[in-house]
Amino acid sequence: MVVILRIVCIVLLLYQLVLFSSTLRDISDAGHNTAGIQVCSALSAVFLLFFDFFANFRFISSSVLLWAASLSAMAYIGFYFFLVRFVLLLIQIDQKRINLISLCLAVLTAAVGILFITNPVTLWVFTVRYDPVAGTKVLLFFKGIPFFIYIIYCITVLAICILMLVAKCIQNAFRYSSRYIYMIFITLATSTGGFLIIRLTQVEKFWFVQPDIMLFLSILMYYLVYKYRPRFSLVGLRMGIFNSLSVPVILFDTHDMLVDYNNTARILFRLDRKMYGNMTISGFLSSKLSGQIRRRSAETTAEVTIDTDSGSRVFKLDYICLNSNKDRIHGTLLQFSDITELKQMYNIMKQTAMTDRLTGLASRMMLDRKISEINLYRKYPYCAAACSINGLQFIKNGFGEAAYDMVLVKFATILKQRLRTEDFAACDDDIIIVLLPDLQEDAASGIFGQINGTLQRESILPFRVTIEYKVVSRPNPDVPMQEIVDSARNGMMRKLLLSNSEVNKELVLSLSKALSDTGRETKEHEARVEELAARLGKVLGLTGEQMQNLNTLAKFHDIGKQTVPAGILAKRQNNLTEKELEQKKLHSVAGYRLACSVPDLEPVATDILCHHERWDGKGYPNGFKGEKIPYLARIFAVVDAFDALTHDRVDYKAVSEKNALETVLRGAGKQFDPQIVKTFVLLFSD
Repeated sequence: MVVILRIVCIVLLLYQLVLFSSTLRDISDAGHNTAGIQVCSALSAVFLLFFDFFANFRFISSSVLLWAASLSAMAYIGFYFFLVRFVLLLIQIDQKRINLISLCLAVLTAAVGILFITNPVTLWVFTVRYDPVAGTKVLLFFKGIPFFIYIIYCITVLAICILMLVAKCIQNAFRYSSRYIYMIFITLATSTGGFLIIRLTQVEKFWFVQPDIMLFLSILMYYLVYKYRPRFSLVGLRMGIFNSLSVPVILFDTHDMLVDYNNTARILFRLDRKMYGNMTISGFLSSKLSGQIRRRSAETTAEVTIDTDSGSRVFKLDYICLNSNKDRIHGTLLQFSDITELKQMYNIMKQTAMTDRLTGLASRMMLDRKISEINLYRKYPYCAAACSINGLQFIKNGFGEAAYDMVLVKFATILKQRLRTEDFAACDDDIIIVLLPDLQEDAASGIFGQINGTLQRESILPFRVTIEYKVVSRPNPDVPMQEIVDSARNGMMRKLLLSNSEVNKELVLSLSKALSDTGRETKEHEARVEELAARLGKVLGLTGEQMQNLNTLAKFHDIGKQTVPAGILAKRQNNLTEKELEQKKLHSVAGYRLACSVPDLEPVATDILCHHERWDGKGYPNGFKGEKIPYLARIFAVVDAFDALTHDRVDYKAVSEKNALETVLRGAGKQFDPQIVKTFVLLFSD
């Protein structure tokens, strides 16, 4: 028995040395204290092994054995010192308090250590006696005052450690206290080992188990620091997580029988413990999901709708197969994730993708699907119509995005009112494609003729809005519907191109008339500047083409004012806010964009843009200076200013021709081209 224990002790001692080499790599306070515990336990074991081995030889003096026992006891006391420091670190006491307690403990340890270092001389704690029967020397304790000092020291250290660890366990949840419970066991075992040797020496046997206890506990201490895993708390912790999940989770065993569920699943599906072992996956799916899924699906996910206290909710059902590291199946987990909000968002996005945002008609994607459906089911008879608003680009350029959107929306509204339930309409950029089943080409054309008439009667803009359309019928079910749609689209585009010039010209004339009708410009002003510009142009020696362009400029120079609110035009210049003034100045830009959309006005588009520029570069909208301003714009600027001065306006009263000429002369080289002013003045001197 003794031999076996000594072999175990030597093996543990060698293993302790291996662990100590690993501990040296740790430079933390916990590593330092663990290394101290290992060193003290190893020294205590070595000296006790020395005592145990040489106690069998008579020639070894009792003094040598006493020194071995004393050094072993001192190492044991050092073991206590590092044990307390480790406990203080474990319960996370602040460093300042740890240093203070360590100082007090070091003084106490040194005082007790003096008892043992002087013991071989004084013999006031223990002694060595020869046993003639066994032929060996044994260790005996003297229960005097020094002995009780040692006992009080051990009990004090033990009480400090145990109380601190118990207090830490109370502060934490039980599942997180395993580390501290583990440490309480080590502390108790250490103290118990110290008292055990005292008790066993009284019967003069088994005192030699102390080295094994010391080494074993120090190895446990090492694993507590470096290899600790809260395995005992994981089961409870996992169950706590399982029950606190906000998503319903239901567990079935390898035979697909119900074995567990969390609180959320219990409330949602009204489960109870009686169902354990009595309900299969198939039974659960068919009974609790209203027959949406009657048996286990081969897919890993499914989508179900469940009635809850807050209404119907959409859940994603996941089938999760529980496998171990060795690929053994332990059961199936059903997890329900609430995707109601995500589903609603998806439906909104899907609806957005299926519907044109502006008109509310179907999108291009839905048009392609509809064409594929017609081809798949060979639907016949069928008509395809392509339609678009005449002068749409003109409207966008001259009146802006708001007017463009308004016209399209109005057209789509009228279209939806006239179409039947079975008809299909989709918006593809500026073109609207309509598919009409069970309808001949003439009847379909009649519908669009009526839509065109209704649109013209609507007062959307200051001119008539019309559409261009082309209807093509499907001759037989074998002709792909896409060809019919393309044919209608191409036919409509050809008609649009042919009528575009005339339509835009009509729009410009309507716009010019609207300017006069609303008081933004008068026919008299238009006639006067035309006549005056013609006289000046003739004197300046303009060509026939230049004269024609100057006449067009005089007629349509303020066409962009139609885009400016009437309230701004009615105000005096001095009463306009900065924002209103900027908006008013943009009329020349709007006029330029409108002119660019009409072939007849395109030659004077730049002149319309620049007719408010000044010779000194202080005009608008671009601040052009000198000869950078187009020639016709410079001519018209003089004519327009003179007519404005000699006739009443919102801003000021009319002046005489003489005063107006003087004003124009003062503007030469500043507002006007000096040469043109000189010629203009000569025109009146004649």
